[in-house]
Amino acid sequence: MSGWLWGKPKPKNFEEVLQKDADEAKGEDMMPQPNQGDASTTSRVQPPPPPPREVKFSGFDATAYERAAKAMKEIDKSKNAKEALELTLKQEETKKAEMETNKKQIELLLQQENTNRARVMEEEKRKTLKDQQKFNQQNEQYKDRLTRKRHDDQLDQDRKNNEEIMRRRRSL
Repeated sequence: MSGWLWGKPKPKNFEEVLQKDADEAKGEDMMPQPNQGDASTTSRVQPPPPPPREVKFSGFDATAYERAAKAMKEIDKSKNAKEALELTLKQEETKKAEMETNKKQIELLLQQENTNRARVMEEEKRKTLKDQQKFNQQNEQYKDRLTRKRHDDQLDQDRKNNEEIMRRRRSL
């Protein structure tokens, strides 16, 4: 739900929410205490604790969980914890909506690509069919010319044979 808890960038508005909490806390903590007269002890702000040491068990890094637990404790102590949670939920919903939009765009692009591919395939089929028909037509024309030439050659041969026969008859 809250990706920033596990090392991802914090939400943009989250810093403002935490700043409000810090300002409110400083307002309460910065007030001088009646028993304290020294100016150096008027603030209760303590230095930040040292970073947690990294403990790894066979490749498992628990620091992210530790940061998350610490952040959750800070948020729970905050007066604006509910706002921070709502903001985080809204950001997660926004991310989810963006991812869904991206998914739909990708699906649309895939569908367009499939449509284009089918169109190109149909064009190729038409071209192939047209070329095949052209080839068949040329082949038929060639066969027809050969048949006509054979027929003409046969007629010429028959005519020559008839002439030869007629010449032999005359010579006899």
